[in-house]
Amino acid sequence: MRIESDFLVIGSGIAGLSYALQAANHGSVAIVTKRDISESATKYAQGGIASVYSDDDSFDAHVEDTLVAGAGICHEDVVRMVVEEGPQTIRNLIDWGVKFTTSGKSYDLTREGGHSARRILHAEDITGREIERALVEAVRQHPAITIYENHIAIDLITSAKIERRKLEQNRCLGAYVLDIQDDIVKTFSSKITLLASGGAGKVYLYTCNPDVASGDGVAMAYRAGATIANMEFMQFHPTTLFHPLAKSFLISEAVRGEGAILRRRDGTAFMEKYHKLKDLAPRDIVARAIDNEMKTSGDDCAFLDITHEPAEVVRNRFPNIYQTCKEFGLDMTKEWLPVVPAAHYLCGGVAVNFDAETDIPGLYAIGTPAPDDEVLVTANYKMSYDIVRQAVAGRNVWLLVLETYGINVWCAAGKGTFGTGELVRRVTGSGLAQVVSHRRLILPILGAPGVAAYQVAERCGFFISYSTIRAADLPEYLENGRITTTAMRQMTFTLYERMVLIPLEFVLACKSIALISGAGLLLAALIGSPAAVIPAFCAYLGAVLSGIVLGPLLLPWLPGRSFAIKGAITGLLWSLLFYAIAGGYGWNAAFTAAVFLVLPAVSAFYTLNFTGCTPYTSRSGVKREMHIALPAMGSAVVAGLVLLLAGLFL
Repeated sequence: MRIESDFLVIGSGIAGLSYALQAANHGSVAIVTKRDISESATKYAQGGIASVYSDDDSFDAHVEDTLVAGAGICHEDVVRMVVEEGPQTIRNLIDWGVKFTTSGKSYDLTREGGHSARRILHAEDITGREIERALVEAVRQHPAITIYENHIAIDLITSAKIERRKLEQNRCLGAYVLDIQDDIVKTFSSKITLLASGGAGKVYLYTCNPDVASGDGVAMAYRAGATIANMEFMQFHPTTLFHPLAKSFLISEAVRGEGAILRRRDGTAFMEKYHKLKDLAPRDIVARAIDNEMKTSGDDCAFLDITHEPAEVVRNRFPNIYQTCKEFGLDMTKEWLPVVPAAHYLCGGVAVNFDAETDIPGLYAIGTPAPDDEVLVTANYKMSYDIVRQAVAGRNVWLLVLETYGINVWCAAGKGTFGTGELVRRVTGSGLAQVVSHRRLILPILGAPGVAAYQVAERCGFFISYSTIRAADLPEYLENGRITTTAMRQMTFTLYERMVLIPLEFVLACKSIALISGAGLLLAALIGSPAAVIPAFCAYLGAVLSGIVLGPLLLPWLPGRSFAIKGAITGLLWSLLFYAIAGGYGWNAAFTAAVFLVLPAVSAFYTLNFTGCTPYTSRSGVKREMHIALPAMGSAVVAGLVLLLAGLFL
């Protein structure tokens, strides 16, 4: 069974569901999840989400706290990006229906280990459950999202696996998925596959993860050829309830954030000797401290004491934790809770390479650009590249050149070479993320048909702005703060622009003129008519010039939208002129028909080439016209040659 979608999401936690909701605005989404859609690690999260959400906090402070907690091995640029996007992410969750706990007219912000300020938004002590509830409800209501519960992803489908060979550019095409209830394997094919399958806590004996966190997503990525890294970084939550029936029930870090103290069995508070933040130290330090105390004392667990806080405050702030502990015979307002560390969060997994390559293929500097200067994208076509370079001469910009194999932007966009895949390859291959400090790409408007902006953003993190149609307008566009005027968006194909292109097209046609003339000379020699070579050459050259020169010059006044039709009309005019000059009144019917079939077809072909230079009359570009016009041209030429040969022997 084959199921097709634009996006395939494997996993139904906060990562997968939030992505699905955003992706659904751009196409169809299939969500595959092992069990019930709400069964994920997200559901069991208690404390909350950290984000700068008050005037007393700052991005710099949050970044610094994160770098300290990460022991200096975090990628600072990524940390800053995540921190700065935090408030918008929170607003997205609120828009999707998440109800965070409020205090008066503002959100109730609490504090957890490693944080220097109150920046944790929460929904009582069941934050994950509330987030999962809202996101599940939102995806169930979205018409573009289909949910497949009780479906286990088995393996990723890649182009290398299908072709059974190593490819330089491998691509994920979807996944094979086991339908547990029907016991069949289904093929899910998609343009984009998101692996949001969670961690691997269940490989440990003690974990606060649900049973679905078995690490198979990482294994699938590894089998598909992805690099796996940092698997040694498994975060252990310091405080899970030590009880034979509790199945490692998590005691939120927020409990310590509200004043709880870790103690040995004899009552000694021990965190002071491990870190200056004491019980609010980062998780890894607290977990190692508890582990060390257990080993040195011989105790089975440590104890979390919040009995010094008012009982009513504790019950109101942590209703779920309080009630669950009561079910196990423990009253956290009156007695210490026995706690031990347990596997919690897989920090490693599928690697993302943040290192720039030593060389920078496809990326050029105009002037002396700085990291915050703009990146202009153009094509590997002499006129496209040269005109853009000349237009921005004297400015400091980056120029990212896509490999379009000598074809201009408009034509390449229609063919797909100026497209999403090539753009992403050039961005990642050039290490652009390490060269510039922003995430903006400026593309010509005529490149829009080949590029899906949202896919570029998803695949490499860069966002696209479409600038102008003409490179000459780029300086004004940049000075206006990347704002286009109406004139910049209007397509023109002036007489001057057409005259500039005419000699270029003629030079390109010289090779075909020489080849066809040589073939004509050979044919004339074979049939014993060398005298016919000169008039035949003149007829052919006239048709070429009709298509390359006359068609473009008369473009606005020739009827029809199709360039091929316009070229055929000028070719027909040349056929009439040639008929009169060459004494066509003495030709037989077959020869006359051959001339009036072949010459307009040749002229139409060369005028058709101008479709790749402009969408002036054909918004669909050269590809659609080729599909319609080329078969017609070919049929006319073949029929004409048959009639020509027939006329010679009749």
